[in-house]
Amino acid sequence: MVCNIGRIDHEESAAPRSNSSKRTANMTTQDTFAVGDYVILDHSDIAASIRRTVFQVAKVARVNLHLTPVGGGQTLVAPKHFARSATAKERATAVAAAESAPAPLYLGSVVKVRDRTGLYVVISLPSSRSDHYRAAPLGGSTNNSYWSAARRCFELVDHNTVGIA
Repeated sequence: MVCNIGRIDHEESAAPRSNSSKRTANMTTQDTFAVGDYVILDHSDIAASIRRTVFQVAKVARVNLHLTPVGGGQTLVAPKHFARSATAKERATAVAAAESAPAPLYLGSVVKVRDRTGLYVVISLPSSRSDHYRAAPLGGSTNNSYWSAARRCFELVDHNTVGIA
């Protein structure tokens, strides 16, 4: 799924004029990015939750960049003038955080829930409305119950260690 960031007016999508009043001081003047570059969306119109996130350029279009967060996540489409090149320190910090992050959970992943006994299976992934996963007891339950919690509350179980009793 791709999420579009920002609104591009017809005037802004054309080649910028030297005396354009639409450009502000916090917009970068660098408009050349290549696939694989690391960038940060640094603009006042960007949501604070992603403003300092390091992204890798997946595709360069005429006006926009298709960006993937370094730690994984939803692909974003943002105007080129919202992006600036990430510094070496920012790149190193983002890569280190991504490598130390817990393994991703997918639909059908077998997990343990913190402070609960038994095994559970992931039945729902986070969405744009919630950052919680949902997990149901492995084997089902009589009342169709499930747990909804953040990623930190789930521990991924190696499928090779799960056996039939």
